[in-house]
Amino acid sequence: MAFNVVRVLEIEPGAELDGTVYDQWVKIGYKEYSLSLFDMNMLVYEKAAGDYHEISIGVMFTELEEEEGPMMANRNMFRGRVVAVTKENGFFEHVVDLDGLKVILSDHEEHKIGASLRFKARLDLLDFRGAVGGWKNI
Repeated sequence: MAFNVVRVLEIEPGAELDGTVYDQWVKIGYKEYSLSLFDMNMLVYEKAAGDYHEISIGVMFTELEEEEGPMMANRNMFRGRVVAVTKENGFFEHVVDLDGLKVILSDHEEHKIGASLRFKARLDLLDFRGAVGGWKNI
């Protein structure tokens, strides 16, 4: 699993029902980028904001194509280069470098190491070192 050291900027509650928050959005800072990650397991604790942490990021894409161009990360549009590929459970797990930020993109098609991928996606928090997780009462 690819881990990145990023700064947690803020945490925003997601789905809430009867005073319980079930997921959240975590805004991170990396180089000049500010990105939002969906944290469906509530891994990031409130006091993490403002500090640097090790995280792993997955990609839930809706559009994907091989396309040359500069690396980018802008809202939900990304372009990066494949730096590693493994096959797991019938899917190819690609580690994609987004200007130093490594994300994991699963696809039923293999994209070769060195390929430039442009994709529209939601970024998902897969792992947070030191996480406890769990729903929160508000």
